[in-house]
Amino acid sequence: KQWYQRRVRGVSIFGENKYPPVFVQKEYRATVSEDAIPTRDLLTVTATDQDVRYFGEVHYELVGSFDNKFAINSATGVVSLINSLDYETRRSYRFEVKALNNYDGTTDTKEDRARIVIDVTDVNDEPPKFA
Repeated sequence: KQWYQRRVRGVSIFGENKYPPVFVQKEYRATVSEDAIPTRDLLTVTATDQDVRYFGEVHYELVGSFDNKFAINSATGVVSLINSLDYETRRSYRFEVKALNNYDGTTDTKEDRARIVIDVTDVNDEPPKFA
C-alpha cells in the first residue's frame, strides 16, 4: 500500500488510495458534422472516486485509434475536436478513455475505462460531376 502524507499547519494528514475511479457511464456518444470547426467541444466524460484528497482527484486520458482528431482536457474530461474530419475517409471513431487517480505516476494508480463513439455526418462538400 502506498500512503500519502501532507503537512498542513502542523497537522499531518494521511490517506490511502483504496478505490478506483468509476465512470458515470460506460459509453459516451457524440455526432459531429464533417465540417465542424476544430477546437469544438464534443462531450464531457465524468468519473468519480470515493477516495479523499489527493487520491480522489481524477484525471483523464484517451486511448486507442482516433487519427489525432480528438483531445481531452485531463482535468475536466472535456473531449474536443482538434483536426478536421472527412466523412468519406472515416464515418465513425471508437476509442477508450481512462480515468486515473494518483496521477503522479506511482505504482498505486487505479483506473477505470469507458468507450467513446463519435459518429461523423456527411455534408455536401463534393462538387457536382458531369458525365
